[in-house]
Amino acid sequence: MFKIEQNQLEEKFVEPEPESEEDEERKRFQIELEFVQSLANPNYLNFLAQRGYFNNQTFLNYLKYLMYWKEPEYCKYITYPQCLSLLEMLQHEQFLKQIVNAQCAKFIDEQLLLLWLDYKKRHGWIRLDPTRIPESIEKLFKKDQVETDTNNNIQEDVFSVARILQNEKF
Repeated sequence: MFKIEQNQLEEKFVEPEPESEEDEERKRFQIELEFVQSLANPNYLNFLAQRGYFNNQTFLNYLKYLMYWKEPEYCKYITYPQCLSLLEMLQHEQFLKQIVNAQCAKFIDEQLLLLWLDYKKRHGWIRLDPTRIPESIEKLFKKDQVETDTNNNIQEDVFSVARILQNEKF
């Protein structure tokens, strides 16, 4: 029925142009950033452990290589800084043995959730009394508010990489 000549097929299937070195570096950066941030999910770590990834020396070497994300020029791109703490913990054999247990992953997940809830509560994102407007929002709407030096009003960020790594107890 359909007769297609060889030269017609060759015309339609043209190989794409090779990516430039800059494009390849950008793609690698994005892939590694996404993977490092996926390590912020303890359930994913449990999944990897149960599938034996942490028994593979090549994979462990890759995790060591990814430690460069802790450097200031790279960590500024990270949205979930707890991934750096978990990446650090993945360098320890004791943690690798424990994360196979689903209860360990659940415990870490709950602790991260509590840390996030505490952060949100301290920054006025959670309203305990629904009839009261949080102070942080109330200040935004004051008309006679005089601008002050914002550096004096900055609270300590519990999700800062330095603080997470400092409080690490594994």
